[in-house]
Formats: sequence, structure tokens, C-alpha cells
Amino acid sequence: MQTNTIEASYQFMTTEEVAKLLRITARTVRSYIKDKINPLPAVRITSNTYRIKKEELIEWLNSQPDPRQDV
Repeated sequence: MQTNTIEASYQFMTTEEVAKLLRITARTVRSYIKDKINPLPAVRITSNTYRIKKEELIEWLNSQPDPRQDV
């Protein structure tokens, strides 16, 4: 019998965990998720609750322009 399983390598984070890691507010994380141009990939759980895959967060962060280049 074949069963569907989620790969154990996926580590999901809450918006609060991402916020703490990046030293920003959870509200800012949700605004990144809702961004029209380059949204942070996330899975919507309820109307205002999301989960973010850690590896997708890292990829998204690496795709962002370096703010130090504007100086």
C-alpha cells in the first residue's frame, strides 16, 4: 500500500519565527508575503496565519538586492 508523505526535510516556520530571526515584526513578514512584485513564498493556514518553508525563506532572502550597494 502506497501512502502520501511530506518530506521530512521541509522545516516550516511561523511568521513570528521568521520575524524574530530577521529582527523585524510579524506584520512586516506578512507584508512581504503579500507583496505583488516579489512575494515571500508561504502557505496560508487561515486568513492571517502563514507557514514559510525555511529553504524558501533562504532562497527569497538571497534573491533580494543588497541594501549596502545603495550607499
